[in-house]
Amino acid sequence: MVIDFFTLDVWSVVGLLDSWIGVLLVKVVIGGCVAALCYHYYNGIRHLFWDCGIGFSKSEATFSGWLMLGLAVTSLIGLGFIGFFS
Repeated sequence: MVIDFFTLDVWSVVGLLDSWIGVLLVKVVIGGCVAALCYHYYNGIRHLFWDCGIGFSKSEATFSGWLMLGLAVTSLIGLGFIGFFS
């Protein structure tokens, strides 16, 4: 089935997208996008500290890397509960 998106009005496109939200594949893609955003957000904060000259030693860089990863995973789980169960 081919859908001509140029002839659809806005509300029919919104209805089409609402019907796709229930599909597991769409949830996985959205989850992957949210995971990437969480990872890049916390890694950006880490790089801001590096721009200030903080955290360049090997032990500090390792700690901040694991901290950043833990915060990203925690945020992803929290946002997943909010997004999928609300």
